[in-house]
Amino acid sequence: MDEQGASSKTQMEEKGLWNAGRGTGHWEEYRNIVRACREATRKAKAHLELNLAMDVKDNKKGFFK
Repeated sequence: MDEQGASSKTQMEEKGLWNAGRGTGHWEEYRNIVRACREATRKAKAHLELNLAMDVKDNKKGFFK
């Protein structure tokens, strides 16, 4: 079977699982992982900006040369 045929068969199987309601657990798991990653990224950015602002404030010679 060619690649396109195998791909469409896989897609049909996934769609069947999704329609049966058995695919929703994976979607919720994915959403939880994405939410956790976004939260971690948000906290890391805020921490980085805070440290940068404190370093600039303490630097007597200036930020840019």
